[in-house]
Amino acid sequence: MKVREIDKKQISAIKGHTTRLQAQVDSLEVNDDESMELAGDLRSKIKQYERAMAKEKKEWLDPINVLRTKVFGVFRPFEAQVDEAIKKVDSKIIAYQIYKEEEARKIEAKLQARIEKGTLKPETALRKMGEVDVPDSMITSEHGKTIVREHRDIEVVDIGKIPREWLVPDYVAIRQAVLTENKIVPGVKIVTRKVLASR
Repeated sequence: MKVREIDKKQISAIKGHTTRLQAQVDSLEVNDDESMELAGDLRSKIKQYERAMAKEKKEWLDPINVLRTKVFGVFRPFEAQVDEAIKKVDSKIIAYQIYKEEEARKIEAKLQARIEKGTLKPETALRKMGEVDVPDSMITSEHGKTIVREHRDIEVVDIGKIPREWLVPDYVAIRQAVLTENKIVPGVKIVTRKVLASR
């Protein structure tokens, strides 16, 4: 399959046809049986054109999608390796960052204890705290900068305590259960709505 160039004449023809259909829809009024029949015919023409347009689009996209799939297939394992490498480096940097913070807290606690005992002056403790090796939040190298920052997130620890307003129904699973598997789901009823289909 060969990737096709975009044909401006073809696009112009599609645009013209689509604009004409839209104009017919805009001027359409359905207020009697005759206009209802015209509306149904117009809808069928639009659906027919939609299928033709989809077929044309597919002919253009198929070779691109084949190539896209091949490219993704080639790169996927390498991207997975790179993602894993980043995660490992991140975890090692964060582990060291946490270790340095804990060490600084231990020194601060010891200095505070000595102040409370009276064996160390507050100004000396303050000077010593200034000398403590605290971790930098920015790592600069010849290849760029890495910033270590706090990120707030959530963790659900008890789903039963979450208020109902934050529990979103899974409509796909509910439809499957009720309409396909004929299950009864409390709080759900089957409704019938009018929709149109063209053949």
